[in-house]
Amino acid sequence: MRCEQARRQLAATDDPEALAHVAGCQDCFEALEADDPVVAQLRAAVPPLLPAPDLASAVLARWAPPMPTRTKVLRGATLILSLLLAVAVEGLVGVAPGRLAGLAGALAAWGQAASPWLVGLTTVRDSLLGVPALLVGWLALTLGCLLLWLRLATAAPSWRSAR
Repeated sequence: MRCEQARRQLAATDDPEALAHVAGCQDCFEALEADDPVVAQLRAAVPPLLPAPDLASAVLARWAPPMPTRTKVLRGATLILSLLLAVAVEGLVGVAPGRLAGLAGALAAWGQAASPWLVGLTTVRDSLLGVPALLVGWLALTLGCLLLWLRLATAAPSWRSAR
C-alpha cells in the first residue's frame, strides 16, 4: 500500500491494512501525528524545560562527601613530618655540599647491607629468564594456585554435620 492511500483510508476508517502500513512507515506516522489535535494539545501543555538553580553545586556537594576528621589529621601530621624532615636535612647539610657526602655515605652503607638480598633476587631473575622451561613451570604453578584459590573461593562448602 502506498503512503497516500494509507493516509486517505485512515482519515475515513480504521483500515487494518492502512494501520499496518503506518506502523511500519515513519513518514506516514509523523504526518498523522502532526495532524492529530491531541498531540498538539499535549505538546502545548508541557512546561518549558528550565535548569534548576544551583543544580551543579548541589550535585557536586553530594558527589564529594566531606573528608573524615581522621583523614584530615593524618594529612596534617604527614605535612608537618615532611616539613620537619626537610628542615632537619637542611640543618644537617646546610649550604655546604660537602656535608651531603656524609648522607650519601650512609645511603651507600645501607645499599651494601641490602646487596645480598639484591644479588639473590637477580640470581632468581636470571634463572627464570635464562631457562624458559623454568619460567613456564613457574607460570604453571602460579596459574594452578590461582585456579585452586578461585575454586575454593567460589565453591560452597560440601561437608555434612557430624550428628
